[in-house]
Amino acid sequence: MVTREEQEKVVLARIQNWAGSREAAEDWLVNFRITSLGGLTAQQLLASGRAEELQHFLDHIELGGFA
Repeated sequence: MVTREEQEKVVLARIQNWAGSREAAEDWLVNFRITSLGGLTAQQLLASGRAEELQHFLDHIELGGFA
């Protein structure tokens, strides 16, 4: 089973390039509210067991979709 910390590392690795830095990616993980996912942050989604939904959202963004 993948731990929440491991899930956070995966998300941080995915968003670091477009966030610009590790620090910016960490800020996004904790503070950016994702409207299409109920206004929760990525960290809140991971904590509530919604990692798969978050990954789908990141897939959408990487394909050029809007947040």
